[in-house]
Amino acid sequence: MQHILKAIDRIETHLGEDLRLDEIADAAGVSRYHFCRTFQAMTGWTVMGYVRARRLSKAAETLRDQDTPIVDIALDIGFGSQQAFTRSFSDFFGVSPGAVRGGRWAGTERLVPPLSNATLTFLKEQEMMEPKIVDKGRFAAIGLKGSFQRDTTGDIPALWETVEGRWQELLPLMTEGGIGACIGDNGRTDRFDYIAGVIADPDAMPPDGMDKIIIEPQTYAVFTHKLTGANINIDIKPTLQHIFGTWLPNSGFRLAESPDFEYYGERFDPVNKTGEIDFFVPVTR
Repeated sequence: MQHILKAIDRIETHLGEDLRLDEIADAAGVSRYHFCRTFQAMTGWTVMGYVRARRLSKAAETLRDQDTPIVDIALDIGFGSQQAFTRSFSDFFGVSPGAVRGGRWAGTERLVPPLSNATLTFLKEQEMMEPKIVDKGRFAAIGLKGSFQRDTTGDIPALWETVEGRWQELLPLMTEGGIGACIGDNGRTDRFDYIAGVIADPDAMPPDGMDKIIIEPQTYAVFTHKLTGANINIDIKPTLQHIFGTWLPNSGFRLAESPDFEYYGERFDPVNKTGEIDFFVPVTR
């Protein structure tokens, strides 16, 4: 949790500057990829989404409480022009900057305050699930691959729908069950690839138009999530928040540089999207 607080301090003391993701991750003392994942899991915000929310909230407070010209406020919080600031402000709050002047604004509940130690402690102390620690040998993930960012994961279900239309091609290759594998790039960007498909033998050949990655032997922390039948992408968020935002920082383990993945086995009902799925998180001491 301390590395998140260090990053928040960096953000709060440099809101008016050209804040870059690499600089914030450096302040936290962890890699960009791991920091982005942990930050979003613990706080519910993407890093730059939080920066934008804090800048606009600070601007709204200044507009409400002071007579500073709008153009000066825009420049003070890092916008290049009043026009760009006004567009961003209106999109975020649903009103123009001028509507906030002189206490005439009733939307103060939409202000985003700085994340605090108390807020993060509350998140940290939520009831936690405990994983099984297992070793898994070399295998392949075969299926369709898409490229995403942390704030575009809502597009992953569409990839699965396409895979389901070609499931008969994958069934002969499946050795254990279905897999949704997340492949980062060791912190160089906040983008990642995701393969939706099946676990297969390393020597298996993918069907035309599909991809294959080899996942080497690895130790995993395995968490089980019981589905409710709602949208899976929304359903699993609390578990992911727990894994990367609470359990991992306090576990004595660290995230290994290997894909993490969802496992869809016999306990998963693919028709009704109910049952249980397992999250395999690569870890090392």
